[in-house]
Amino acid sequence: MLVFVPRELYSGPPPEGLFDSAERYFGARLGRSVEGLRRKLLDAWGGPGERRWSLAFDGPEIVGFACGTREGDGLRVTLLYLAGRHNNAEGGIALLDRLVRGESHALASGATLSPPPGELGQAMQRVGWNLVPRERRVLLFRESGLSRPPVIEGHSVRRLRPGDLRALALIQAAAFHGSPDALVHPALADPFESEAMLEGCLAGKFGEPFPAGNLVARRRDRLMTGFVVSTVEEKEAEPLGFVVSLAVSPNQRGKGLGRLLLSHALTSYAAAGFAGSSLQVGATNRAAAALYDSLGYRVTENEMAYRLDTRGI
Repeated sequence: MLVFVPRELYSGPPPEGLFDSAERYFGARLGRSVEGLRRKLLDAWGGPGERRWSLAFDGPEIVGFACGTREGDGLRVTLLYLAGRHNNAEGGIALLDRLVRGESHALASGATLSPPPGELGQAMQRVGWNLVPRERRVLLFRESGLSRPPVIEGHSVRRLRPGDLRALALIQAAAFHGSPDALVHPALADPFESEAMLEGCLAGKFGEPFPAGNLVARRRDRLMTGFVVSTVEEKEAEPLGFVVSLAVSPNQRGKGLGRLLLSHALTSYAAAGFAGSSLQVGATNRAAAALYDSLGYRVTENEMAYRLDTRGI
């Protein structure tokens, strides 16, 4: 019989062997190396208190864990793993329940969950988690080519500057208010968290920074109307420009500014020798999907994201 407890009730050594096992499991399931995951888990185990853990015990042995990080007024589940014969939906639900107990809301992604998200995801939905489907899209220049950036009368594009961030955070929050993407990444729709997110992007928190792909659109009167921020992603040994966020002021939509910004970003990726670009988007965001389709992006992966609310958003 498994027993599930918060880490605060455990005083033993970190479960290094279980972290090794998790590194092998997720590497095999994702089809790519996740070397270093064990080290990250050990660092997180002994790190600051922003991270929460729940543990599964079979007698004296730790056979599973879930961990999460604080995100706004909720918790993001960063990894859930159960070893061997214990790897089933019932155990996964119990680990999650112990981890998120007392939180206003929690977020989890299928790529970070064990057992397989098909089995666990159905069980999560039965106990109140809402499915928020997302897509990963990739554009490879050798397959799709590169479109010339459009010209929009009265608008220009320049490099993003650190002093722009406060205004851009307001644009992002307004653009993503009520969006399904904000259910998975709440910072997108909050001005203060948006500013911290953009600062983190420039500082390398979300991947290797790529300043040439951080761009702002503005009018002749210097009013900023939208932006795109980028990092570098390694995909099967090919560098891709990853679009962290693309946002246009709601009152400036319909002018082609999203296409303008993304086309300039794609040009910067090509100039740097990248193989193409990747991004993630809510599967129900049809307006964004139409733009990405027209530029040559194709869906390469469907990601299952889940949100649990214990009170109103």
